[in-house]
Amino acid sequence: METDIVRKCISDYLHKIDRYRKQQDGLQGKIDAARRKIAWHEKRIMRLSEQQNRIERPWWTKEIVAPLMLEVARLTPEVTWDAENLHTHGLRAACSVYGKTRNNETVGLTFTFDGGVLSYDTGEVTHRFAPGTLGEINGMNNVSAPVESVDTLVDKVNEQITELNTQTDEPV
Repeated sequence: METDIVRKCISDYLHKIDRYRKQQDGLQGKIDAARRKIAWHEKRIMRLSEQQNRIERPWWTKEIVAPLMLEVARLTPEVTWDAENLHTHGLRAACSVYGKTRNNETVGLTFTFDGGVLSYDTGEVTHRFAPGTLGEINGMNNVSAPVESVDTLVDKVNEQITELNTQTDEPV
């Protein structure tokens, strides 16, 4: 009988080892399949990320200000505009565009874009922010108004030209 118990224990053990290996192999197969799916998804994510990086982001300075300034330049032939590199600056993310008159005087327009509204600085100034503070330095005291037409901008430029001409006519 002692032989029977030894054989039974060995048989039970071998059966359990076989079941253990089958469970391990089954789970390892699932792990390997999941890793293949992960690798496939990682490659897919990489391809999609590359596609996403190739999409050119539209910038309001390029899509709105640039064509607008082409029209302003056409309507103000006495000004040579430098509207090639339109960048934003400061906390307001303002975009300033400058031009030179025939008298080599500088005129300019400063734009902001917020909430789907393009605005320009009117030239008026408030005193909400004290001199030397971040708000004042970043032009947050400037009064701005929505751009309703190109004519408004042309009028603003002509106003600047007139003001410059008046200043140069004054005796020194």
